[in-house]
Amino acid sequence: MGKVFSSVLAARLSSWANINNRLSPFQKGFRESEGCVEHNFLLEQAIVNAKRSRSDLALAWLDLENALGSIPHSFILKFLHAVGVPSSVSNIILSLYTGASSEIRCGAGWTPPISMEAGESLQIHLDSLVHTAARIGLRFTPPKCASLTFYHARSARVVNEDLLSIFGTPIPSLTGPDAYKYLGLRVGLNFYHNNSRLFDTARADILKVRDSLLAPWQKLHAIRSIILPRLDFTCRNAHVRKSQTQSLDKTIVSTAKHVLHLPSRSKTTIVHLACSKGGAALPLFRDLLDVQTIGHAFRSLSSSDAMVSDVARACLVSVVHKKTRVAPDHCTLADFLNGSTSGRFIGESSDYSTVCSRARHATQRLCNKIRFEWAASEATDSLVLNVHRSPNPVSVAPSAAKIVVRILRNELEASYIAGLYSLPDQGKTIGAVSLLPASNHLIQAGHYTRFCDWNFIHRARLGVLQLNATKRFGRGNPCCRKCGYARETIPHVLNHCKVHSSAWKGRHDAIQNRIKKAIPSYLGSVTINKKFPGVTPTLIPDLVLRKKSGETVIVDFTVAFEDRYDSLVTARNNKVTKYQPILESLRATGEPAFLDAIVVGSLGSWDPANDSVLLRLGISRKYSNLMWRLICSDVIRWSRDIYIEHLTGKRQY
Repeated sequence: MGKVFSSVLAARLSSWANINNRLSPFQKGFRESEGCVEHNFLLEQAIVNAKRSRSDLALAWLDLENALGSIPHSFILKFLHAVGVPSSVSNIILSLYTGASSEIRCGAGWTPPISMEAGESLQIHLDSLVHTAARIGLRFTPPKCASLTFYHARSARVVNEDLLSIFGTPIPSLTGPDAYKYLGLRVGLNFYHNNSRLFDTARADILKVRDSLLAPWQKLHAIRSIILPRLDFTCRNAHVRKSQTQSLDKTIVSTAKHVLHLPSRSKTTIVHLACSKGGAALPLFRDLLDVQTIGHAFRSLSSSDAMVSDVARACLVSVVHKKTRVAPDHCTLADFLNGSTSGRFIGESSDYSTVCSRARHATQRLCNKIRFEWAASEATDSLVLNVHRSPNPVSVAPSAAKIVVRILRNELEASYIAGLYSLPDQGKTIGAVSLLPASNHLIQAGHYTRFCDWNFIHRARLGVLQLNATKRFGRGNPCCRKCGYARETIPHVLNHCKVHSSAWKGRHDAIQNRIKKAIPSYLGSVTINKKFPGVTPTLIPDLVLRKKSGETVIVDFTVAFEDRYDSLVTARNNKVTKYQPILESLRATGEPAFLDAIVVGSLGSWDPANDSVLLRLGISRKYSNLMWRLICSDVIRWSRDIYIEHLTGKRQY
């Protein structure tokens, strides 16, 4: 409870300090803004601007020893009083510090209590900065510090290698190719940003996970949640070249296909879709880097810190001015970022790589996949990002800079789905499969799924199963091996080959039985597969619920192959049309009645229109969320058994 209380208190104190401007704009840590990103951006712009303008620059990085644990408690309380924190809050913080101690578990048990006291006996140092730091209990660590100083003499850039010192101890001085790791990124004068080692390490770890004994869904989860997040900070903030991620992208695709049990000819798009859309949720770094580059530039231009946004805008104006030789306005800046190559931008200019120039190139590449553009906003006197998504376009203003990456990634995923949907063979089912997460619940954690079902379902949804009419090579007989139909395809095997009619009934009854058990008994009486009296022709609906309120609910169940979502709609309409005479007969007598169908795809696609039917049957939304998954898993299980029996001739159920 103490940790929870301290966390709540710290969050409210931070919010109060931000609202009342009690914190210095130079403090980037422990704030809502991305402090590391902004600090690294300012540092990069300082070095690039000094190179471009041939001006002098001196930098120093100072590392504090045990910064968080060295400040005396008395100083913290004095500081809180100085900035106007109410005494009641200060007293609470004082009580938290008073008598606080820690115990550490070791081989022999627990250590004696260790008092949480910050260092009080610090020397007075000669340097004014060191002296000031010492007054609040901080000390610098010379071996972890560094400096970089250079100046321009005529046409040459000269690096000053004179050593600076702290406490009389020299600190390292960076030369041209050297770099210093600052806030997670390496910074230097002529440092080559080579992140290949980081990506190669991730690649090696992915291969280890692939060859491990984890379940398939556990392998994907380990890659998504443990390995790839290590690369996120670098991709968002560093200058990463596409060549450095090329091998990683290939490894991700090959590993995902191996885990999903897909052949090499299957479309790689499925690897990059979210789990809720039927994919493995593994990114394509070639596209992800472009999204992150655009997001980094937009956040820098829209930063709440005036210094950061001013520097970003000055950088953009300087780059555009060098390319066009005129003072740019907002429209010209937007044209530059959009990658325009006409008019003033028709020529080439040699310039250093900056965040703005990289955002321009990223926009050029990404516009081939999604429709968006930079635009000038007269209302806010700034640049906005217009994303032309269908059916609702969106304009991302500077105040919403935090969501720009999410919006672009969503649009990128939509383009992946559209590309897969356009394929006549592998894109048949994606339109229905990607509608609801319930259709793809097994990918996230493998719930209610056999290993054999996992190996079957992904190949079946992409239409790459080994059947006579879908073989990639060879010109063998495409006819069905069981019934002789002209083309042996997965829709034919699962829904039309009458040899498997008994399995169809088992698949149908699995859905029917689950829904029957879920209907509350207090609603009324339920009949299954009973002839409806007084109606010609003879009709036998799957389920009839006669409510105590007097309403009759008629529901029929069907499993249709999800050849585009329209096939599910057609199957529903056919069922409603078939049982329409029953509905008309009941309404003719003045009895309220409802007629609809429960439609499930042969490969586990749940039709969103089923939800209203479940509500009419009195099934709660809470249980419906579970029942969707159970029904989809049941259908996948039966479809897999039908397919295997079709190939082997051996009964699977």
